[in-house]
Amino acid sequence: MNGESWKMQRNLAKTVFSVDTRTSMFDTYCECAEKLCNLLDQAVLSKEVIDIQYYFKRFTLDTFCIIGFGIDINSLEHPIPFSTVFDLLFEETEKRAIDPTRKFWNQKVWVEYLQIFNDFINGIIEKRRLANDHHNKTDFLSTLLQHEGENKEVLTPSFLRDQVANFLVAGRDTTAMLCAWVIYFLSKNPDMEKRVREEVDAVIGDEKPSLILSKKLKYMQMVLDEALRLSPPAVPLNIKCASKDDVLPNGLRLKKGDHVCVIPPVIHRLESIWGPDALEFNPDRWEKSSTFHPFQFIPFQKGPRVCLGQNMAYEEAKCLLSILFRKGYKFENFNTSISVHISAIYQAQEGLLMKVSKI
Repeated sequence: MNGESWKMQRNLAKTVFSVDTRTSMFDTYCECAEKLCNLLDQAVLSKEVIDIQYYFKRFTLDTFCIIGFGIDINSLEHPIPFSTVFDLLFEETEKRAIDPTRKFWNQKVWVEYLQIFNDFINGIIEKRRLANDHHNKTDFLSTLLQHEGENKEVLTPSFLRDQVANFLVAGRDTTAMLCAWVIYFLSKNPDMEKRVREEVDAVIGDEKPSLILSKKLKYMQMVLDEALRLSPPAVPLNIKCASKDDVLPNGLRLKKGDHVCVIPPVIHRLESIWGPDALEFNPDRWEKSSTFHPFQFIPFQKGPRVCLGQNMAYEEAKCLLSILFRKGYKFENFNTSISVHISAIYQAQEGLLMKVSKI
């Protein structure tokens, strides 16, 4: 999305991420985290190996439908087809980029998936419209519906559907994968996990996680940043088109219409930028973050299109992880190897497999 449509959408979305709104979001995080813990308790008893990507995606889907659209779909207690279809559409999109002929011989499956996807999103929009209480709400969808009558040429049904879909992609997968990668890295680094647990006990203790307390989790912030460095969930292949002739900082000249592909997972692993331990998980490197170049760490992009939900993602991750560690969950890595699936989201293709216990 570009031009005036992008500007309008971004201005409307800003209201969702104000400090006051983000403060109230912690109640939603905590309530959904308790439901997630019920599932983890079942995994503890059964001793089964679970894919934490799948569990965390259900958590963030629930939180974001409440925060973004004012609707509680409760997928943690009652799994819905949309969760699976969402992933399958991403996978099929990537396959079609590699083999365009799939759209001829696999179109029936694509149409079925897309119908489930669109029915879910259109159902959310229609339910909120029929409730007729969006004038008293501050969630993103309510904000769009409040302006629907004023901008009928822009706020078309397809525009509303696309906005809800974009918010679901941004709100569900990115934070879910951030939390999943953190659990994966900490499961392989018990000393770091111990430091996180100790900090949570010291800062959160028996208190309910809050925006104020989350800001005091300094070591967890470094752990999150290091996970985002090695496994940046959002838009791992980011293609930009030059709107005019330009010259990049390295002297490369661009003509209007030229495309540039920015690949954060590559930039974040360059030894020339991060040093000889660039491929290692080392949260302590963030003690020197004030010396970093502004563009060497770009999990949320930079400039005018920097992610509006950046602070929200950190806060939701800190809240969830604090609750999990405070309750004593321990995750044992069962991945013999990791095959990364790169499309719109950077995730483990075969899942991040963990056995859950309690200490």
